[in-house]
Amino acid sequence: MKKDEYLSEHFKNLFLSITILIAALNISCASSSELTGNIEAEIGESVADYLFLGDGFIDISVEFLGDLSDWDLLPLYSPILKQGTLVVKGEGPWKISVSSDTGGYMAESDDNGYIPLGRSLHTPMTIIAQGSNRVNLSQGGVLLQGSGQMSVPITLEQPVVWSDEPLPQGRAYRSSISFVAYRY
Repeated sequence: MKKDEYLSEHFKNLFLSITILIAALNISCASSSELTGNIEAEIGESVADYLFLGDGFIDISVEFLGDLSDWDLLPLYSPILKQGTLVVKGEGPWKISVSSDTGGYMAESDDNGYIPLGRSLHTPMTIIAQGSNRVNLSQGGVLLQGSGQMSVPITLEQPVVWSDEPLPQGRAYRSSISFVAYRY
């Protein structure tokens, strides 16, 4: 690379960096009522925090209450049902969506996480809420909608078929289920 090309490229990168910095400063010039705290990080460091949209106040939450341990995944007793309750606290109208990190199919795992190229159950789990609202976890979707505070009984339904393979000692079928609350 020639010196002129290097300087030209260097100035383009510097201009881009300054433009991003100016944009970041413009974004951060919010009124004090819109700010809930500062996050400090070094360049390249990842951070995790809540992102507040709108007025900056959390006005809805969802919590699952129930015991989801000890699934006896036997085809003889299919579908396997687990009961729980979603406790929603909020103001105004809200929706609860549900999804799974395994595409709805319980997947083979051990103490270190999911097994690469491991086995999965052949049928996805379904979440059923009061009022017969159903979400097949292979598709995900809105499970509930309501307003204000509410406790809603839910059922997790996992069909098991004879072709679902038993797992060796130390392994289990697992899936992480996410309930996400949001205003609409």
